[in-house]
Amino acid sequence: MSTESIKKLTDEFKSHREKKEISLQLIHNKTRIDIKYLKAIEDGNFDVMPQVYLRAFLKEYAKSIGLDPEETLKNYEKAIAGLYGIEEETEQENDKSKKEGKQEKKKLIYTYENVMGVEEPASKKNNNLIIGLIGAGAVIVAAVLIFIFTRNEPEIIKENPYEEILEENSDRFE
Repeated sequence: MSTESIKKLTDEFKSHREKKEISLQLIHNKTRIDIKYLKAIEDGNFDVMPQVYLRAFLKEYAKSIGLDPEETLKNYEKAIAGLYGIEEETEQENDKSKKEGKQEKKKLIYTYENVMGVEEPASKKNNNLIIGLIGAGAVIVAAVLIFIFTRNEPEIIKENPYEEILEENSDRFE
């Protein structure tokens, strides 16, 4: 692993992030990557983070600062091999860098919605759906109970004749 190549790559990450005026806290809020891992990426200290997550962290970091994630991974592979920084420019790369230069002139304004995303996570949507269904079920059960207990059916009261009541009672005492 070439430390010079890695240092050059991570310095470019940091300078690109600072040009865009994006803080590590904003990246953390957007990606949910721990700030200590974000600092480790910018310092080139990849041993601090789990190697299983390194590629995913690099992709998310690159995406959040406006770099191409796939290109970033290719550059990371070159840096590990010690080949990053060797200039092999073609006309396509020159055109691409000119386009990126024009895009960098635009200043991005990050709001809470941009950082956190407009869409809620799927788990929160599911929780809201479950709560809504439980609430609707409770309303339906309450409506059925109210309907059952407040029906206005007239009760038919049958009046027994007095003689019949005396007859029933006299049978009991005899």
